[in-house]
Amino acid sequence: MDQKDKLLDGIPVFVEVVRRGGFSAAAETLGRSASHVSKEVTRLEERLGMRLLQRTTRSITLTEEGRAYFETAEQIVDLATQAEAAAAGAHDQPHGTLKIAAPMSYALNFLNPILPKFIEQAPEVQLDVDLNDRRSDVIGEGFDLALRIGE
Repeated sequence: MDQKDKLLDGIPVFVEVVRRGGFSAAAETLGRSASHVSKEVTRLEERLGMRLLQRTTRSITLTEEGRAYFETAEQIVDLATQAEAAAAGAHDQPHGTLKIAAPMSYALNFLNPILPKFIEQAPEVQLDVDLNDRRSDVIGEGFDLALRIGE
């Protein structure tokens, strides 16, 4: 593991400690023990070669270096959170192409009434509908759905 792999280690934990005002509160939010959170911050300080927090038995305060580091670290954590939310949101709605094969008579009677509502509910889906009475090669022609009539 090279230095780039460790670049963000401890930053979200440090930011949470500062935001919550202590190790115990941050630990509760993060679902970890206070000692784990403290060790993460200590490892971050060791990696950076500077003290970020002044610790006493009753409180923590940011050092001058810690304050400067926190301002940038907080932005990094917020941007990473926004990026993950955007990526997750990109998959909230169906998208892509849906390739359907159906006999003409079936489509006229059953698909025509429902396709407009489907298009309205899933605007990111592109429909590729092959209306043909022949038996399609579903896999070979790359259909996602093939509708058939008969027994």
